[in-house]
Amino acid sequence: LAAALHDRDRAVNELEELLSIVAHDLRAPLRTARLFAGRMVDDASRRRMWTQRLDTSLGRMDSLVQALLEYGKLGRIEPTLVDVDLAELGEGLRLDLTADLGERIGVLRWGAAGHVRSDRRMLRQVLQSLICNSLRYTHPDRHPVIEVRSVELGALVGIEVADNGIGIEPEYWDLAFRPFERLTTEGEGLGLGLAAARRLVERNGGGMHIQSSSPDQGTVVQVLLPAARDSDVIELV
Repeated sequence: LAAALHDRDRAVNELEELLSIVAHDLRAPLRTARLFAGRMVDDASRRRMWTQRLDTSLGRMDSLVQALLEYGKLGRIEPTLVDVDLAELGEGLRLDLTADLGERIGVLRWGAAGHVRSDRRMLRQVLQSLICNSLRYTHPDRHPVIEVRSVELGALVGIEVADNGIGIEPEYWDLAFRPFERLTTEGEGLGLGLAAARRLVERNGGGMHIQSSSPDQGTVVQVLLPAARDSDVIELV
C-alpha cells in the first residue's frame, strides 16, 4: 500500500510539473500569434509578412500539442518483452542511420553485444533517439563520433551511448530528462527526446541516466535493462 501511494503521489507530481511546463511553452507562441494578428489588422501594407509569422507561431503551437499527445500515449503502450540480440539490433540501426551519419560526417562504432530483455521496437526507438541526439548536438570543432557499448551488471545490462559532442553540465543532468525542457537554443527539437526515451525504458523495467558529460569529453548516457533470461534461447521477433 505504501508503494502504491508513493507511485500515485509521484505520478500526480509529474503530471502537475508537465502541465506547468506545457502551459508555459504554449503561452509564448500564443501571445506572439495574438501580436501578429493585431499587426495584420493595423498594418495592411505588410499583411503578407505578418501572416507568415502568424502561421509560424500557430505551427509551433500545433507541434507542441501533437508532441504532448504522443508523449501521453507512451504510458498506455504495453511492451512485448523478448530477448533482444544487441549486435543484431546495431546492424539494423547502422543501416537506418546511414543518411544521418553521412550528412553530419559522423562515425557510429557499435560494440554492444549480448542480450537484454526488452520490447525490441521500443529499445530500437530509444537507441535511435540517443544516437540522433548525439548527431544533433555536435561540437563545432570536431566531427561526431558515437560509440555504443554494453556492460554486464549482474542481473542488468548497461547499454552506453557515448559521444564527443558539446556535453551537458552536471547541474543540468536531471533537468535534461524533464519533458519539454531544452538546454540549448540550437536545433528544432521540442525537448521531448530524452524524456520520451527514459519513459520507454522504464516501461521495460529499466532506467536511464547520464553517466558522464563535459564539453571536452562529450556525453555518456547509460540505459539499464534486465539481462536476457537465457541468452542461449533467443525468441524470434
